Amino acid sequence: MSNGAVFMGVVCASFPTLVLVAVAVKLWELRAAGRWPQTQGTVTASRVASRRTAPGDLAYTSRDTEMTSEPFVEYEYAVKGRTFRCSRLSVAERAPGSERERILARYPVGAAVTVSYDPEDPSRAVLERTLPLGTMFLGGWAVMLLLLGGPLLAAFLYFNALYWLGDRVENRAAAKVVAALAGFGVAVSVLTLVFDAAVRRAQTWPTAAGRVVASGVEAYRVAVAFGPSRVRYKSGVVYAYEVGGREYAGDRLTLGVTVTASFPGYAARVAARYPVGREVAVHYDPRDPGESVRRPRSGLHHLLWVIAAALFALAWAIATGRV
Repeated sequence: MSNGAVFMGVVCASFPTLVLVAVAVKLWELRAAGRWPQTQGTVTASRVASRRTAPGDLAYTSRDTEMTSEPFVEYEYAVKGRTFRCSRLSVAERAPGSERERILARYPVGAAVTVSYDPEDPSRAVLERTLPLGTMFLGGWAVMLLLLGGPLLAAFLYFNALYWLGDRVENRAAAKVVAALAGFGVAVSVLTLVFDAAVRRAQTWPTAAGRVVASGVEAYRVAVAFGPSRVRYKSGVVYAYEVGGREYAGDRLTLGVTVTASFPGYAARVAARYPVGREVAVHYDPRDPGESVRRPRSGLHHLLWVIAAALFALAWAIATGRV
């Protein structure tokens, strides 16, 4: 077996291993929490907590949105005469957006709750000692299937395409190039269909009145394969809006990729269009009001179709000997 094949095997196996380790850690935490003693407590705060990561934060990336809206439930309880406050709901790191409303409705301010606390450190506590194991295992298997099955399926299709193209192209040596171009064309087409469906769905979302609460230019560094890292700039606009009596915050202006630049001029112009205090109409997902966008329309999918067509055209030209 070649060194390259061994390296690829190790890389493909590392991701499922990390998933299994993460699941094992959560199961261990769940088992430990199941043995913790319990006491009565009272909910002191119940609201949506919106947080935006900034350049320098561990979770910061240059993707389209950095905003998260999670349920925040704080409760007070007493252990051996000492009063503690905690906001951890369960051993899960975070609750999905689809569960936000259910959680906040279940734990309104003033509600009596049963608190499970760590006897060695009573400041550590949880309200729920269960996890959706079925969903967790299903998600874990889906991730492993994607990480393992995806590369294997791609390799299977690629080598079978080479075998099929070998007797049908003018230049047999160009079969690898034709197969690769066609494969990229298919991948871009699938991506375009998914993105187009997201745009169409967002265009049906209801709107809420919002206002801009922050506006400026963000600078962050990106790694470069050869050479020092480079500084990139993008606009940082945050707007607040209200749905069902709860206040949310978002920072996604359009669907699709974020336009960044090596100079702050473009980002500054975008931010200038959204001064603090400006009233804006915000489109939000009715199933998950924390998911929002300022303008749901995007012309990116038209460009993606052009790229896919160019890839297929180039593959056809090479296969027929026209290039």
